Amino acid sequence: RLLRICRERFGDAPIDLVIDDASHFYEETLASFETLFPLLRPGGLFLIEDWAWFHWRGIETDWNDRKPLTQLIFEIVEATGTGGGRFIREIHARPGFAAIYRGDAPPEEWNDFAVEQSIYRHPR
Repeated sequence: RLLRICRERFGDAPIDLVIDDASHFYEETLASFETLFPLLRPGGLFLIEDWAWFHWRGIETDWNDRKPLTQLIFEIVEATGTGGGRFIREIHARPGFAAIYRGDAPPEEWNDFAVEQSIYRHPR
């Protein structure tokens, strides 16, 4: 649905900015990131708001059955290191949001973009 909405609003024009301020949950935010991040122009910005909720005092019983967004931020950092900035140019983590900048990889290299598939880990 996200892809359809973007195509209806923007056609094939690249997007400058996406602010994900919806779910606070891993699976939903991952789906948003993997769908919309490739649509950004090179250097475009994707913000994940409230990524650090798992580390806030006073809500220890809220969402305790949910995977924290911290895990997604770690995975994006891994993908940044793996790709040498080609897909994810850089990431900045702030207390209220994480800012992820799109790299310069051409559109044809974004087919079926998945964060997990963008990470290389040395065998142990």
